[in-house]
Amino acid sequence: MNSKKINITLKEILLTIGSKIKEERERQGYILEDMDALCDIDPSAFSKIERGVYDNITLKTLIRISIALKLKSFDVFGFEFSLEQFLED
Repeated sequence: MNSKKINITLKEILLTIGSKIKEERERQGYILEDMDALCDIDPSAFSKIERGVYDNITLKTLIRISIALKLKSFDVFGFEFSLEQFLED
């Protein structure tokens, strides 16, 4: 598979996920600064996640955001699984 195609696809995925997160954050009336208290993510980093430019995001970070915004796994990832299981040590 062409590595350029993979990067474009990854960028599209990050943009789609970031857009969903931003839409839900705004729908719930949170500002970026609220996310620091809700899921321990710096507002500037959270903004990068929402814009799809934070390309080193971990699954655990996405799960923390999803739980903080009370999103179902399907809303973010397109399939369902238990989010909480990934935060257990």
